[in-house]
Amino acid sequence: MTDDARPTGRTASSAQYTALVDRFNASGSYVTHECRIMLIRLKGHLVLRIEGRAQQRDFREFATEVRPILATRQLKSLIVDLSLCETVASPAIGLIAFVMMEAQRSGAGIHLIRAKDTVMRSLNVMGLASLYGIHDTIEAVVGE
Repeated sequence: MTDDARPTGRTASSAQYTALVDRFNASGSYVTHECRIMLIRLKGHLVLRIEGRAQQRDFREFATEVRPILATRQLKSLIVDLSLCETVASPAIGLIAFVMMEAQRSGAGIHLIRAKDTVMRSLNVMGLASLYGIHDTIEAVVGE
């Protein structure tokens, strides 16, 4: 399937979408003693939360697992929550950029939750922080 022919978010039921997100989190593939990466469904938004030290790691399989999740649901927005992230290395920044591009391609808005200064500096170096809205809390994005 070409990128132009892939699903646009209107093809999966809520149950299918929920199952994909739940299966991603239950796999435990992205939880180590240093870092935890999870997806959270929240009122039509999808939260990518990275906690701890997102250091050197190969995230290629992550792309394979996340792409169908982003392709099966029309999201209001992707919220990248780095508020509990201590440090972020280049591979994790690449992962964040990939997820942002895929979500944006499907028409979702992109929001960042403010991270520690060291993490924000890393995002600024890569140009990611200046491209998207930065918020202090998830609630500020979803309107609670």
